Amino acid sequence: MNTPVPLSMFIIGLIVFILYISGYVYMIYKAHQQQKDEFDKDPELRSYYKSLKK
Repeated sequence: MNTPVPLSMFIIGLIVFILYISGYVYMIYKAHQQQKDEFDKDPELRSYYKSLKK
């Protein structure tokens, strides 16, 4: 087994990378939902953006 990068090392690295990216995307999605909920509950921001649409 004189290969520069063994297949098992590549597979483990790929699994770690996929878990990291999926966690990163999940946290972005969760933070977006939280920010949207806070925006919807803020009456000052809602009235400001409604006044811009007129």
